Amino acid sequence: MKPTVHIVIVTYNGNKWIDACLQSIAESRYACHTWIIDNHSQDDTLKRVAESQIEKTVIRLDENLGFGKANNLGISNAIKAAADYVFLLNQDAYLFTETLDLLVNEAESKEYDLLSPMHLNGKGDLLDKNFGKYYTAFDANSALVSDAFRAELKATYSLPFVNAAAWLIPVRTLMEIGGFDPLFIHYGEDDQYCQRMKFHQKRIGLVSKAFIRHDREDREQKKAGQFSEKALSLFRRKLKVRYANLNAESFPKGYEEEMKRYSNWALRNRLKLDWTSAKGYAQMAQIMKEEEEPISESRMTCQKKGPHFLNV
Repeated sequence: MKPTVHIVIVTYNGNKWIDACLQSIAESRYACHTWIIDNHSQDDTLKRVAESQIEKTVIRLDENLGFGKANNLGISNAIKAAADYVFLLNQDAYLFTETLDLLVNEAESKEYDLLSPMHLNGKGDLLDKNFGKYYTAFDANSALVSDAFRAELKATYSLPFVNAAAWLIPVRTLMEIGGFDPLFIHYGEDDQYCQRMKFHQKRIGLVSKAFIRHDREDREQKKAGQFSEKALSLFRRKLKVRYANLNAESFPKGYEEEMKRYSNWALRNRLKLDWTSAKGYAQMAQIMKEEEEPISESRMTCQKKGPHFLNV
């Protein structure tokens, strides 16, 4: 009897992708129940979901909880429904028919504690740009690149991090590591999850013959101006990724030193009558003050094993 896999998809205004995403599940050789957690979409996402014939449960939220909390809700329901594995799938990602079979077969060896397929682009003719740049380049995974050139690919390769567009997670891992930390709203939660995996000596694997298409490369990313709202938001996120990292020893001493440095820079720029820089550095110091206690609480929680942030 095959292990039970439940798929969790968090949707938000997913008109562009959701039909193809759900169709790929319908065409998968692995039968799964799918949990759709909708983050208060304002388009026709839920209408399209309702029209899909896949086996599913839809949970409609009255507000946007963000990526991590919404996934935690789906994960918790999957565990309560006796899933052996939970497969997190982005609304803009599409399965190949054999992907789940390959992932589950590898997971059953229990050599790895979280598995990802390879990510192709939306067309499926090249590697996803960021995936190729950060996870399969020589500096990131020299063994994978070397074996590919020699046509001697192994089934699975170890990675320190892979983004959460398509994660197969054994429930045993979830019961030890937990779900996504609510310290993160959107982006950064998968970085910190992989940091926690490393801290607790869990292995992340990339299955070389399993694939998804990740349809995201046509989205423009505008550069944020210094001290702009976008830049400060990015600063807050990177701050949490860096200092909530259980493998780093820079908290609290390094954190306090950095916060003091921004406060000093704010003062110096006020004396120079550079009000823009003074305000910007003061805002950065304030952000650090706001996040110090939440980061400390996150570190204390995540250092322990347990189904943190899940309702199971």
